[in-house]
Amino acid sequence: MTFTEIGLSIFSLLMTGFCHILWQKISKIEGNAERANSDLAEFKLYVAREHPTQEQLTKAIDGMTSAIREVFGQLNTIRTDIREMSNNFRDKLDTKADRSHT
Repeated sequence: MTFTEIGLSIFSLLMTGFCHILWQKISKIEGNAERANSDLAEFKLYVAREHPTQEQLTKAIDGMTSAIREVFGQLNTIRTDIREMSNNFRDKLDTKADRSHT
């Protein structure tokens, strides 16, 4: 065997080893990518099951807004009723005071 043949044999072995290592790295990267895609799919499924959509949130907020408006309306009615009762009570006291002076 000549030096050229020995050199080519060593070079061929090195290239084969390099290609084998490169192939293993690429396979590992592909495996990681597949696991990442699987994990992402599981996460998306979890989010879809456990978290409300924008439409659901908007509907809930609209419902709360309506309920708050209704409560404010009822409070306004109560306030008006209390004012009327207070005025009636004041009128009765004034009438009683007028009667006692005469």
